[in-house]
Amino acid sequence: LSSPKKPSEPILYSSLFPVAHRMDRKFVRLRYGHEYSGDWIVSSPRNLPGVEYEMHSACLARTPVEAMNRMSKVGFQPYESPPRLPSVSNVYTDKWVILMYKDCDRDMHQDFPHTVSSGSCA
Repeated sequence: LSSPKKPSEPILYSSLFPVAHRMDRKFVRLRYGHEYSGDWIVSSPRNLPGVEYEMHSACLARTPVEAMNRMSKVGFQPYESPPRLPSVSNVYTDKWVILMYKDCDRDMHQDFPHTVSSGSCA
């Protein structure tokens, strides 16, 4: 047996128990942002971490394809493969939604102060 640790030496929770992980799936809708002037495609929810927005932490791009590319850069994938894009005549209407998702590893011990790893999806 090894000698006991000094009281001032922190003991990591994960060094005592294996870290349990759970997969979370985060969903995002891309849609026409009728609430913003200028024909913007927006994400719902807004202000997603890592996503490069043009303005207001909601406006992604002027076209659905460009918006999907920005979401794909941070790991989101279309829920349907291939995704159904709106027709050209419906792009700037509220007649369409593109659903995207991202699978995230989540550390089930993240509420403990001495856990080594935290979730990979903010």
